[in-house]
Amino acid sequence: MSRAGTFILRAVVSVLCCAPGLAFPQAERPRHDLFAKPAPAAMQRVKHQADAEPAVREVPWTPQLRAVMVAGPDSMVNVDGAMVRIGEELRGHRLVEVRDGEAVFAKGGKRFTVAMRGGAPDPEETREKR
Repeated sequence: MSRAGTFILRAVVSVLCCAPGLAFPQAERPRHDLFAKPAPAAMQRVKHQADAEPAVREVPWTPQLRAVMVAGPDSMVNVDGAMVRIGEELRGHRLVEVRDGEAVFAKGGKRFTVAMRGGAPDPEETREKR
């Protein structure tokens, strides 16, 4: 490369390095200090929003028990296509007991028994019909 070409190349590189907006696009600077403590009025607004009731109501849980495997402490159930072992949770409900054709869940100190649909009728129900 000639002496003039080297000089021009150095000049262009110097200009690009010294002028920050020319070489690479830069992100916009923040308009406020991200690490500053929020004003007391803003903190009160956030506190009142947290105390308000949620706008979304909780949808009632209507599980469908599809399968049961009774195996003592290793028992499992299939609820709505999800496999759950004893002690595991599904939508906040903990599986506490598995019986033949039934699963018992607990949430908030209450117990919910979910039975299989379309299974064989209970022997006691059959006797009453006769």
